[in-house]
Amino acid sequence: MGKEKLAVSRTLRAEVYMKDSSFESRDEAWKVLHSFFNQVRRIANETVSYLQRRDHIVTDIKDAHKLSTIKEASDFLSNAAKVSVSTEVYRVLTAKYPDIATRIISTVTREVTTKYIKERDEIWKGLRSAPSYRSFTLPLSKSMTEWYTDGNDYGIIFKFPKRNWIKFGFVLNSRKAEGYKRDVLSIAAGALEYSDMGLNYNKKKKKLFLSIPVKDHPKSRDLDPNVAVGVDLGIKIPVYVALNNGPQRGSYGDLESSLKVRTQMVQRKRNLQKALRNTKGGKGRGKKLQALERISEKERNFQKSYN
Repeated sequence: MGKEKLAVSRTLRAEVYMKDSSFESRDEAWKVLHSFFNQVRRIANETVSYLQRRDHIVTDIKDAHKLSTIKEASDFLSNAAKVSVSTEVYRVLTAKYPDIATRIISTVTREVTTKYIKERDEIWKGLRSAPSYRSFTLPLSKSMTEWYTDGNDYGIIFKFPKRNWIKFGFVLNSRKAEGYKRDVLSIAAGALEYSDMGLNYNKKKKKLFLSIPVKDHPKSRDLDPNVAVGVDLGIKIPVYVALNNGPQRGSYGDLESSLKVRTQMVQRKRNLQKALRNTKGGKGRGKKLQALERISEKERNFQKSYN
């Protein structure tokens, strides 16, 4: 018997639209939704501000107790307060935003705090600025959502405080429409495992996008230990395979498609080299050359993985 395969995580990102709501008008529903987006963005930025103020206290503790790093001083403060940094921020902002679901505040503060702590050393050294959020994903827990399916009509309902709700449908004018439908029906039937979701609003496109982390559990297959696959790598035919127990043969890829991608990469590389020809040396030169280094690495990796 084959071994049981581990779950494969992926994120379903689909465009959604407002279909119906419990509010008196569509404009009122949009107003409430935008209010949530703005409050989540403010919570994210206030989390950064709180962490920066906290770091000033941590610096004083570091100097007073002659500790070697900011992290040691931060841990010293957390141990004294008997709470973690994320819990500390969560308690402060929960008191400030009593109308926002605690699950939303917890998710936002945890994500922002984790990112800030990871980049804190570089921020204090002046290598990067503290994050400032112009928008932030609206976290949606399972308790705030309800799936609905009625024939070809399917989507999700988001439940808001005071028994209000907004029903969203999935945009179906794309190549991925059938995949969306299959996944949504599987989620609604309980056949597909998913985690807390996130709702984003693209101001430029004026569209809503829903991100749904899902987990697939591939079925295990029994492999025949007596069957082997031979693989031949080449230029004209990138991959040619054959089995040892029969006449089965197969080729993958072709020279034309490989040369097309390679030609595109070479042209992009030449254009970048021309644009950087007059780049002066000194501070910032390495950063300006990063784009050229990235495309050179992509060219090497493409040929290595394609062939």
